[in-house]
Amino acid sequence: MKYQMLDLGLTFLCRRTATLKNGLHPIVLRITYRNERRDIFTGLSCSATNWHSDSHTVLKSEKHAEQINNNLGDILVRCRELFEKLQNAAIPFTLDEFVLKLKGKDQTPETIIGYLQKKVEDIKERVGIDITKATRQKYIRCIRLMEEFSQYKYKNKDISIAILNQ
Repeated sequence: MKYQMLDLGLTFLCRRTATLKNGLHPIVLRITYRNERRDIFTGLSCSATNWHSDSHTVLKSEKHAEQINNNLGDILVRCRELFEKLQNAAIPFTLDEFVLKLKGKDQTPETIIGYLQKKVEDIKERVGIDITKATRQKYIRCIRLMEEFSQYKYKNKDISIAILNQ
């Protein structure tokens, strides 16, 4: 099972260089996006002789071949759906962000207002030591101005930092 969609390439490989305790070889999903590549272990395995490298599936002679191939198909569907969802969101993303979302280790993108609020909290402890109250007030005013600008320009009070790279 091989899949190519715009910039996204999905291919299953039998990793013959690694052998599991049960003597089988792990099946990995190779994802390529914008000339970057990541390999993700699927949790599935097969013997090297029962892997069909042209169709990227397990041969029927393998025990549980149908179940393994069905799982590979489900993984492909999940990848395509996630990729389409990210593209429809119209927010730029990296391959690493795609892989994290695919693995369920989704992290929310850092936002401008969130970053500025963290900075205000960081400098709150330093007020009177090496930061003046006026500097902290400037950060607070900056947050308000950024919210107004974001609302005007992007129709949203807070925007992802990733959008600035466009």
